[in-house]
Amino acid sequence: MKNYKAPVLLKGMGGMGKSTLMSNWVHQVHDGTIKDIKYKNIIYIDCSNDIKTGFLRDIALLEQLEAEYVLDTNSSENLKNIITKLEKLDNLLLVMDNLPTHQSAINSCCETLGELSHLPCHIIANSRSEVYDTFEHINISSLSEEKCIELFLKHSKVSKAATDTVKKIVSLGGRHTLIIELLGKIAFSDDYTPSELLDILHNNQFNISGEVQYYKNADSECESINSALEKLFNIAKLSKQQKHIIYHLSLMDGQIFTFDLIVRWLNEKDRRTLKSLVTSGWLQTVSSISDKNNESEIINKYYQLHSVINHTVRAAFCKNYDLDDRHSFFQPTILRLEQHYKDLDTYKSSPQTFSQTQPPQNQKITQACLPAVAAYLLNVVRLTNKTELLENSVSKLNWFAIFCQQQGLYTLSLTTLSSCIDFLDIRLGKHHILYATSISNLASAYQIMGDNERAITLYKQAFIIIKEHCDESVHIYADCLNNIASCYKTIGEYEKALCFYQYSLNIRIKYKSKNSMDYANSLNNMAGLHEYMGNYEEAILLIEEAMCITKNIYSEQHPYYANCLSILGNSCTKIGEYEKAYTSYDKALSIRRKTLGSKHSDYASSLRNLAILYSYMGNYKKSLSYYEQSTTKFRESLGCNHPQTLTCIEEYNYLRNNLKFLLNQ
Repeated sequence: MKNYKAPVLLKGMGGMGKSTLMSNWVHQVHDGTIKDIKYKNIIYIDCSNDIKTGFLRDIALLEQLEAEYVLDTNSSENLKNIITKLEKLDNLLLVMDNLPTHQSAINSCCETLGELSHLPCHIIANSRSEVYDTFEHINISSLSEEKCIELFLKHSKVSKAATDTVKKIVSLGGRHTLIIELLGKIAFSDDYTPSELLDILHNNQFNISGEVQYYKNADSECESINSALEKLFNIAKLSKQQKHIIYHLSLMDGQIFTFDLIVRWLNEKDRRTLKSLVTSGWLQTVSSISDKNNESEIINKYYQLHSVINHTVRAAFCKNYDLDDRHSFFQPTILRLEQHYKDLDTYKSSPQTFSQTQPPQNQKITQACLPAVAAYLLNVVRLTNKTELLENSVSKLNWFAIFCQQQGLYTLSLTTLSSCIDFLDIRLGKHHILYATSISNLASAYQIMGDNERAITLYKQAFIIIKEHCDESVHIYADCLNNIASCYKTIGEYEKALCFYQYSLNIRIKYKSKNSMDYANSLNNMAGLHEYMGNYEEAILLIEEAMCITKNIYSEQHPYYANCLSILGNSCTKIGEYEKAYTSYDKALSIRRKTLGSKHSDYASSLRNLAILYSYMGNYKKSLSYYEQSTTKFRESLGCNHPQTLTCIEEYNYLRNNLKFLLNQ
């Protein structure tokens, strides 16, 4: 890199190993293996959508840069803020993986590259397109014949004595890295001799003669490789069971998964089937995750379909399963996915299941694989044509998005719903009830992430559609009013919030039993608003009624009960009943730790409540201790720039800066 003045672009066909080559080089630089090149800071960006989205959607990077998570990837100001942060990093290497090939995305990337051009750093990227003229191009061409033979022999484990036959196989494979590797693995797993494999290739008219050339037209290039891969897919002795699995995995868009989860999701009892797909090259090992718990190390391997293979297998699935057959293909898996996450859903599960919650290392693995579930559900929606089946699929996807919000996975919920809504706009239109449900859930994600203005706009848009389809007796009618009120409360417009809360509560009273959870939630929300408005006695009366209902329905060990305890503690703190406030807060903290875990934002809120209480009581050192804990937990769960995180930091800094003065009072 030190010999290149311009940004460097590794270009070549899909499956040539550009990402692997770049990743290996970056790791060697980071580890000091390449001694002449050293960087103080290395930043990696996935640019498969475009560069701007890669920057603004990478939560880990944004936290590293202490930059704000933004909801609008079209905002130039947000990108300028990122660039300002990058300018302050010394000796920086910027790594951009998989620059896109579609023209609209290319235009966006070229514009962004212009804004990055003045950065005092080195940039290395890779792409299947050669139109990025701001880069100094390095063509990643096909491997040499010798290297291809070596690669085939490595994976096929055949004798070097068959080199002449292998040369012919390599020639038919176009010296394309991915294809040569697959040919070798097919020979090994299906127990073909090189001569047998060569005959099979000839019989199936498999031939990418000579070295595969790089094409500027990405679509032509993709068609050439996919055609070859499709023939290999048919040549391989894959059983019906293996094809069934790989078809399902192709709907996960190359996202990572573990064998344990696939066993549950696909009801695949025999791990040997999955391992055989790795042996034959259709699945690839990505990485391992290790976590230490009680001094024992847990290691789980991640797997995925290569992006080029993924595209080919998906195309084969669409050819082999017509629209009528797809429902029976999707439905059992969707139900298993749903049941799997219902078992993990701390808010919906009965209290008796909380003790069965997965240990921390398994939770970490499960969460890492959730994007695979999101991709699967989105593809089910896209590949379903009949209205009834489409509506059912969208409902399942919305449930998954709500689940993600309840587990604190807000970004995944937001991105999944956004993609679904774009599709629904085309297929069902903006006046369909499921469109309203989806944008209402999207509004919830925006609200949690602190964009209340946008949330209110979406909630109101949803409410207009809901009024067209439903009367007041339908629960989503009152739910939407309640959500609008919640946003108004957050931004301090209490009178508007009170109006919407009261409207929602009146509907609950009219159509629901006063012993229902919907009624209890409305009481809970009204109590919280009255506490904000300083009507503490009114808040206590409302919340105590809500607590009785919640206790009877769920018990005193449920997160809903902890929510009631928190509101009760808030009002008791304000009127000086500190002992009652402490009892409420402490119990809420305990419930949330057991049911939601210590990384959930509700747990962070409980720590902050105790910090506020101790400050009221004059125990400032203990208050600071709880503020430190809550700030850490808010950063973990919501990010550095979420309003709740910033409020907690502001309160902590005020207390710390004025500690001497307060202690002398």
